[in-house]
Amino acid sequence: MFKLSMIRFYLLLLLPLALFSYPDRDVRGNYSENFLHLQAKANIQMSDRFYREGDEVYIDFTIRNYGKEPLRIYPSLGELQTYQFIIKDENDELISPRDGLSLEKKVEVVSYSPERASTQFHGEKYTLVPSRNSQKILDRVQERRNRPENLVGDRVKEILIHPGESFTRRLNLSNYYDFETGKKYYVRGFFYPNYTEDRNSLLKSDNQSYFTVFPNKKEKSEKPFYTTSQNAEELSPEEIIYLFLGAELKGNWTYYFKYIHFSEFIMSYTGFAGEYSKAESYNRPAIVDEFKRYLSESRNGKLKHYQVQKVRYLSSNLSRVVVYVERSVNRVIKKFEYVYTLRKVDSSPRGLWKITNLSAKVKK
Repeated sequence: MFKLSMIRFYLLLLLPLALFSYPDRDVRGNYSENFLHLQAKANIQMSDRFYREGDEVYIDFTIRNYGKEPLRIYPSLGELQTYQFIIKDENDELISPRDGLSLEKKVEVVSYSPERASTQFHGEKYTLVPSRNSQKILDRVQERRNRPENLVGDRVKEILIHPGESFTRRLNLSNYYDFETGKKYYVRGFFYPNYTEDRNSLLKSDNQSYFTVFPNKKEKSEKPFYTTSQNAEELSPEEIIYLFLGAELKGNWTYYFKYIHFSEFIMSYTGFAGEYSKAESYNRPAIVDEFKRYLSESRNGKLKHYQVQKVRYLSSNLSRVVVYVERSVNRVIKKFEYVYTLRKVDSSPRGLWKITNLSAKVKK
């Protein structure tokens, strides 16, 4: 009798554990496990680095599954809920979203990889390219039949991301934020896999992106390398690039670093951008010194040849220079196309152009 009582006592102790041992239910009421924090990464990418006043500022928010288990995410249809951003300007001031956001904006644009994967989720199709002239028209009855809801009736989507696949949502930041012209903005993304039911779980983007908004002036984008209005003592962007790469060719790193605006140029290198943006002001000089050592080690191969191909003036203080470059990597010549962005750091007529950004691609 005593043994039977003890067995009953232990069974009563184990009963709560058994009741709470099941995984959480998903939005459809099914039991499931989510491995998002263990095997998913978030990444953001601007559609461009430079925008004119009035342009639509698009950003792609990508969730990729790097693990071995399928991932379930439940994006909500509310504005700035599942996909949230911290945006700061060049003065490190936080940009707040516009007040009174409507719950029904433009058509969301979603891509789903690999290419063989369907672009239709729960009866609603998505286009891979944004269109200003097209708008999604849904039959109200059909919409109500195919509308997924969570346990509290909020509208959500349930998306399954298999190993090696990714899900991308394109958002128009200009729908939610007001950007002043003449400023540079830095963006960090935050993804909530199940915003309506669990707002404590989030995934921060691995990278920080940035863009600049310029006044909408009607002026020619292409200008000759030398103009009659150019000050004779002012070095053109083309000359700056020739001096810059010439200093690298000769190994004169003092002159090489002279033409770089490090607070912006360092953001072109993902290995340093995150650390620099999060560092306090008194720690940044040490990070810049480490960045200089990295640049001087010539990890991308020894420079052999370079030639400026095109110069484009985006404004009176901003330009892009396209350069053909050859480097020797393990005794093999590799060809690249470098696109340098230069900004006149001093607005005076004799202001010096400095390099603020670099993008490179391999040429065949």
